[in-house]
Amino acid sequence: MWQEARRPRGLRALVVSGGFAANPVDSKPWKALMQAIGRARGPLYRQLTLRAHAHRLASPFDGGGQVPWSEARSRELFLANTPAVSFGARLRAVLTADCVDALGRVQVPTLILTPSHDVLIGENASKVMLAGIPDAREVVLPRTGHMFRFSHPVTYAAAVDDFLATLPTAPPTGCRCVRPNTCGSRSWRPSAKATGC
Repeated sequence: MWQEARRPRGLRALVVSGGFAANPVDSKPWKALMQAIGRARGPLYRQLTLRAHAHRLASPFDGGGQVPWSEARSRELFLANTPAVSFGARLRAVLTADCVDALGRVQVPTLILTPSHDVLIGENASKVMLAGIPDAREVVLPRTGHMFRFSHPVTYAAAVDDFLATLPTAPPTGCRCVRPNTCGSRSWRPSAKATGC
């Protein structure tokens, strides 16, 4: 979200999934607990923090997904890819996030993909983005949870493909096609005076 608010050159569309524009944690006890578990290291991080986090990520639909998912798989994913220091930094970023005022600067078609069951982020997060981003649309994927990119990859990809198919294929004013007759939305390059390709 922050990247789009900065208006990077060449950005034609945005897909946001399971995201938020401001701290989604509205419970003071849960916020305090998150701050504490974000400081955990070693066995405490591996055994307690990641088990608690995996539990919050879980949904009743994960096991029946296209790729059956579980709390154990979420924990393994974090163990393999997220050191305790990084996890703590992510939590601090979540708890201080607030780019609501920047949402109006998003000037590209935006797809907000939302799982139907997300205890971690909650229902309000997507509503805030939908209200703040001028050309946003939301698709709620039924019978999915926070880890839907992993548990329902076919459904997720189809929603992204459907969104991309609605985008214009003509170049923005002042742009030219890099490889004629093969241009998709990512193949436009600026001509001498173009700035928005």
